Amino acid sequence: MKYFGAFLVFLSLSAYAQHEIDVTIASNGCPAAIANDSIDDLPAIQCQINYLHTNYGGGRLFFPSGIYDVSATIYAHSGEILTGISPHTTTIQSIGLSDIKVLQFSGSHNSFGGLERIRVICSQSTSATQSCVHVLHNTPVIMRDFHIWGGLHALRQDGVDGYHENGIVAAMARGGVNLFSRGANWYHRVKFNPYAGQTVAFAYAQNTWAQSPNNGVQENHFSQCDFSGNFDYAVGIYDSGLSQAVTTFEGSVIAGPVYIWAARATLFSAMEFGGQTLVSDSSISITGSYAFNPFGVGGSGVRACAGNIGISC
Repeated sequence: MKYFGAFLVFLSLSAYAQHEIDVTIASNGCPAAIANDSIDDLPAIQCQINYLHTNYGGGRLFFPSGIYDVSATIYAHSGEILTGISPHTTTIQSIGLSDIKVLQFSGSHNSFGGLERIRVICSQSTSATQSCVHVLHNTPVIMRDFHIWGGLHALRQDGVDGYHENGIVAAMARGGVNLFSRGANWYHRVKFNPYAGQTVAFAYAQNTWAQSPNNGVQENHFSQCDFSGNFDYAVGIYDSGLSQAVTTFEGSVIAGPVYIWAARATLFSAMEFGGQTLVSDSSISITGSYAFNPFGVGGSGVRACAGNIGISC
């Protein structure tokens, strides 16, 4: 029975593997995308995504090395996974780096679309108004080996149960946010650092639930992440007084000011702090952490601290 079950899994994976499409090959009634020609590739990309969605409920769309230009937003409807060679060699960008949202994910709670080994580039203007990549509410998305660069918010994450690993997320707008979250997700080895030394408002900002009505605790977890650079605030958490945000930072680096205006709890463990401002009006815990520039924690929230160096609570 065990071997029969393994055989069924193999068949399932094999069937899924057959649903991989090379975007540079004309097929399924769709034109071929042509890299590096500065001509709009949106018709080819969106057509193949629609084909995968309609016929299989998802699948893998492969982008060989090159730059793919789009004139408007790419809509991934459910379980579509956009896969390249590496974020250094495969790029999807807005034509002329215009101020548009390049990629949007939506889907059910078990859709699990994704972005792998691709760089997404949006407007490089400090007055950009559009998010670069947007994950809609209740949508789980897996991102691995990825770069997102530009826009008002580099990544606007309203989804839940997603996972992000080995990435770089950097907005460009002066009043922007590298990661603007209204959801609940996991992040591992992601750099939320600005490009080219520009200053943005937040490396990470957590706001109230995107879901309406809100559906429970906003649990966001950061492991071995980097929040270094020029920010008004490296971390800002404000869930509109609903006290739903429970955020965990572990083994990460935070170089700028941290302000927690409203949350249920914020937990810091084995951290490196470079800034001299940490203010929380909600409950926080700081354990086994080090401050390059010693500071005292401010704010009216309950504090639990132990085993820290250069941090007084």
